Amino acid sequence: MVTSPCSVFSPHSKINNRVKQLRTEGLNISQRALGKAIGLSDSGISAIESSSRSVTEKHIKILCLEYNVNEEWLRHGKGEMFNDLSKEEEAAKLVAKALKSNDEFVINTFIALGKLEPKDWDAIKKFVDTIK
Repeated sequence: MVTSPCSVFSPHSKINNRVKQLRTEGLNISQRALGKAIGLSDSGISAIESSSRSVTEKHIKILCLEYNVNEEWLRHGKGEMFNDLSKEEEAAKLVAKALKSNDEFVINTFIALGKLEPKDWDAIKKFVDTIK
């Protein structure tokens, strides 16, 4: 009896479909960008999305940590795609992401903000209100 490649991976195809849904609908990023985040090439992501490659525990953990993906949704399709973050958690995640860029201007900006005195925050508040 000959089995097709899809039938070999069918127990995993639902999670593979959710990885594609996450990438295309939730994150709106390329296969290359997702691959970079989880340590695969864009062809590796393509293989996952076509169910010819399994999603590993490592991939699941990285996706959940890096993109705040609800692990229950990723594994079983239950609940929302993303976990809710408090404002503090969201701010911390955005700062961490910005600092990973290794952009000297971005790093210096966060250092300068961290050194502000309470009285100096009024000027920052006014600026932020103008760009919201």
